[in-house]
Amino acid sequence: MTERDTKGGPIVHVIGELVAAGAEIFVYQLTQKFKSSGRDVEVWTFYKATDIHPGDEKAAEVEREMLKGLEKAGITVRQIGKTPRADYRLTWRTLKNWAEAAQPYIVHTHLEEISFHVCVALRSFNFPIVQTMHNENIRRPALLRHFFSRYCDRFICISDQVEAVTLKYIDKEKCVLIPNGIPTDSYVNPTRDYHVAVEEMIAVGRLAEQKNHMMLIQAMYELKNKLQAEGKSCPCVRIYGSGPLQQILATEIERLNLTTEVILAGITTDIKSCLKESQIYIMSSIAEGMSISLLEAMSAGLPIVITAVSGVADLLVDRVSALIVPINDSHLMAEALYELLSDGNLRCSLGQAASEQAQRFDISVCADRHLALYDELISIKK
Repeated sequence: MTERDTKGGPIVHVIGELVAAGAEIFVYQLTQKFKSSGRDVEVWTFYKATDIHPGDEKAAEVEREMLKGLEKAGITVRQIGKTPRADYRLTWRTLKNWAEAAQPYIVHTHLEEISFHVCVALRSFNFPIVQTMHNENIRRPALLRHFFSRYCDRFICISDQVEAVTLKYIDKEKCVLIPNGIPTDSYVNPTRDYHVAVEEMIAVGRLAEQKNHMMLIQAMYELKNKLQAEGKSCPCVRIYGSGPLQQILATEIERLNLTTEVILAGITTDIKSCLKESQIYIMSSIAEGMSISLLEAMSAGLPIVITAVSGVADLLVDRVSALIVPINDSHLMAEALYELLSDGNLRCSLGQAASEQAQRFDISVCADRHLALYDELISIKK
């Protein structure tokens, strides 16, 4: 190990791209917290927006805003410009060259594909490699058991359920439970009025199977019919995100005549304003780890309707801080939304309880636990 290793080269976080998604937003906020505490930090990405989202100006705008934020914080950002499912040797060579130049204190990876390439390229170096397990959906269990277990020094699990799944493949002494965090105070909305009629609801997430927006669309169809039968109008839900199911969802929205009630709003660079303007947060997922967008909604004091995915039990209690419905049950999702729309006192109690609960997951606590782990690993490596 070089002298720079032991005295504190940069903490390096490696992600796929700079995009408004959970793991990437987490890295964006966590690395800035490290920097503000006096640590040297770099962020390495595999892809540029133009490589993975050609012609998508909104994705390019998000990347520019995130680059600007990281650079303003004094964080070095390096981008490979890898072509998806190609350029493997270029990726390995670039990672190795960057590591030789930067002499990292720690390399911390996110998501299986990224972790694989990092371990292949950097396994001969002496610095510790840490991988965060962001959800319980382990796509390649054999790779985790036989490859990652050998080259990663620690696995950070973001929830009890993620840890339980990871422990099927990884020895207990290599697993550490550290819940995600966000800068909770920056989302607080002290002027929120829970008793005005609800007009705007919000859902946030990639337009992919895991987020199950098709079920949400069906729930909105049932909700609209029930409200119209009572002579009432239906509020709209804006779904922020992009992904492979966008056209399929848009077709279903049009088929059910919900173009006013369900709006695919695309990617946003200002989620705080979107949350401030919304009155109910909806999550319809079939699987989650510890959702960053959910933590943001909790901090903003939004009343929440959510499916009973495993990560929810670590954050919310049914009818105390959220209304929790079974996974993939559009009817009960519609009923829960109807109940919230009808009861301002319930919206108030759920929103305030969620906001109080969110304070447990402030980014400062999360960052301190990460730094303590890094320092412990360095002391072991000496």
